[in-house]
Amino acid sequence: MFSKMKIKTHITVLSLIMVLLPLLICVGVVTVQSYFNALSSAADNMEQMAVIASERIRWELEAFTNITLGAGCNPLLSDPSATIDAKKEFVDGIAAQHGFSLANIIGADGKSIFDGVDFSDKESYIQAMKGNTSISDPTVSPVTGELTIVSAAPIWKDGKFGTEPLGCVYFVPDPEFLNDIMREIHVSPNSAAYMIAQNGNTIADVDADIVKNGENLEAASLENDGYKELAKIHEKMRAGETGFYDYHENGKRMFMSYAPVGCSNGWSVAIYTPAKDFISNTYSTIVVAIILIIVAIAISIITATLLGKDLGDPIKKCTERLILLSKGDLSSPVTELNREDEIGTLSKATNSLVNSFNTIIGDMDDCLTRISNGDFDISEDCNAEVYMGDFHKLKGSVNVITTRLSETMRQIDVASEQVSCGADQVSNAAQALSQGATEQASSIEELSATIMTISEMINHNAKSAETASNTTNEAGEKMMEANRKMEGLVSAMNEISESSAQIKNIIKTIEDIAFQTNILALNAAIEAARAGDAG
Repeated sequence: MFSKMKIKTHITVLSLIMVLLPLLICVGVVTVQSYFNALSSAADNMEQMAVIASERIRWELEAFTNITLGAGCNPLLSDPSATIDAKKEFVDGIAAQHGFSLANIIGADGKSIFDGVDFSDKESYIQAMKGNTSISDPTVSPVTGELTIVSAAPIWKDGKFGTEPLGCVYFVPDPEFLNDIMREIHVSPNSAAYMIAQNGNTIADVDADIVKNGENLEAASLENDGYKELAKIHEKMRAGETGFYDYHENGKRMFMSYAPVGCSNGWSVAIYTPAKDFISNTYSTIVVAIILIIVAIAISIITATLLGKDLGDPIKKCTERLILLSKGDLSSPVTELNREDEIGTLSKATNSLVNSFNTIIGDMDDCLTRISNGDFDISEDCNAEVYMGDFHKLKGSVNVITTRLSETMRQIDVASEQVSCGADQVSNAAQALSQGATEQASSIEELSATIMTISEMINHNAKSAETASNTTNEAGEKMMEANRKMEGLVSAMNEISESSAQIKNIIKTIEDIAFQTNILALNAAIEAARAGDAG
């Protein structure tokens, strides 16, 4: 790729690569690291804030349950001789002291000792009669239409914890206390918090109407896909998990952290905020980094261009002059550069090379012109300072050529005189040769007649040779036919030989049979003789 570039472009590109590549890598690494550090910091901060919020709520709820538990351990409430007014005054005093909106005492029969309302089916009463202190989920009171949270505890016999439960005492805190806690939680300018119960209902929010309406996002997600991600988070919250979640809602990127409330019945608090509240500074840093990169790119391009021009243009001029020199141009001037670096040296070397070639070629032209005019007296010292290095050999070769040419011309002069003398001798010989040629002419005529006779004899011989050739061809054909018949005879002889071998085998077989027959006959005669003797 770089081999096809001009030196100016090559220098510019390499300069940009050397400057921009490390810069882009460094800025990219820093930007990515800043971004992920911001995400990690947001996750850690929000998760810690969720844990702190859950601890605060737990502390508030424990305070309520401790107050209720302390009231249930008061001997006055279990004293059958104490009046209802005394008991009411006692619990109302506790409610006033701690800012509770309502206090009530339920007897063992499940009815309020103040107004006779039946609470026997309420979970708080059932748990109290089992000896448990509890806090109910926030519910909307059917009487007042307000949120109600009940903190209930058993009334212990004789005020001694762990004895027989004789009833239930409960207090109703300010219905907005959980919502107020949610309103006080801030991790960023646009953050908010809410709580859900074990059943997934929202039990606290900065907007009380959401709690009153019994919002349940998991149920809502069945009809609205926009709540799918929140429904997944709520599943984790109901499972008692602590964590951080990065999600999108209505096209906005959101962060959420969540943590369980320790002493509650599956309550969990969540804090959410737009992602830009945490990573907006990171985005600003990225924008600034991009601007700096653009500025750096612009500066790098300008610097690289100037560097490429500063280095490439002089090299280009020297290259162009050398190209003209290679094409035989010795007259074009060389651009002189007043520089002290390698490029200045290159320019001076180019100028020196062109001048040297110009001087050398001029000397060679002068030498050849003088030689062509017959002047071989050429000084060896003309422009001697140009003939340095290998060029000195060229000057020596020219001097040798002129010396040898001069010697050769002298030899030619001597030879020309000798040729002149020889020419006179050749002229005399030619005259004698002419006379001899006249005499030979008559002999040639006689030779011609003889040649004609020989030609006729050759034609006669050619006809005889043709006849002999035809005879030879006929003999060849007959020889071929004889060969074919001989091959047939050989084949027949082979067949006769094979038949003779077969007959020989048959005769041998017959002889074997006759021999066996003779032996049998002999045996029969012997047996007959033996039989005669026996008879």
